[in-house]
Amino acid sequence: MDLCEVRYSNGECITDKAKDLNLRNRMRRFEKTTKCRKLVCSVAVTPCGVEKNGYRSVVSGEVTLEDLFEKYRY
Repeated sequence: MDLCEVRYSNGECITDKAKDLNLRNRMRRFEKTTKCRKLVCSVAVTPCGVEKNGYRSVVSGEVTLEDLFEKYRY
């Protein structure tokens, strides 16, 4: 089960300790509320991606604008 976190930024989105904790809490709340028994992963949807730092580990995948429009390149 992929939970999408949509963020806007002019550059790479920065994940810090507070955002990491907030995202982990959302994932736990989702699992508890829905009684989901599947693996819950977080996917960031951002224009430029997520900065790679120590708090990025909670983000399992990312989708950028380039990924979204790749299909339409000629």
